[in-house]
Amino acid sequence: MRRLHRCNTPSLRRDIADANLISAVLVNADKFQTHSTSRHSTQLLQDRNIEILKGIDRLVEALQIAPEVVALAEKIKALHKEFNNNEVTMRAIKNKQRLAVSEDVTKLDLTLKGDREKCRRFIFKTFKEILLNTESKTCDICFTNGFKLINFPLLKSLNPETLASALAYTDDATLIL
Repeated sequence: MRRLHRCNTPSLRRDIADANLISAVLVNADKFQTHSTSRHSTQLLQDRNIEILKGIDRLVEALQIAPEVVALAEKIKALHKEFNNNEVTMRAIKNKQRLAVSEDVTKLDLTLKGDREKCRRFIFKTFKEILLNTESKTCDICFTNGFKLINFPLLKSLNPETLASALAYTDDATLIL
């Protein structure tokens, strides 16, 4: 739009904006993931899978004794299907957690192409969208878990501890700066 002379707002320096986003938000991304499906939900799925396997074992034992096997076989199929769905969900959660620790991001050297690619993949897994407002030089960040960080300043560096302490004043879904 700027090249076509349709935009009158001043441009943003991308290097400064990227540095501020990475140093403040991306490093503390795990603190914003309060509702994320992480270890707790994985543990719940594993516990449910254990219950399903025990139920399948009991039904197989009953299948050997009972004269009516069709109904028991249907129950076993349903439990097996639920077990497979839980396994798929757990694999998806573990794939998302592959680079979900903030310490991994702080160790990346963004001058190297491989580390920039890792950072980019982490950003795609963590953020749903980033809406820039070039006039006010702020952005709205939507996380994949539904959390929203509104009016994050792009050209003013924030102390990451200040941003983390501001989480105490959220309404569990939005933090307005």
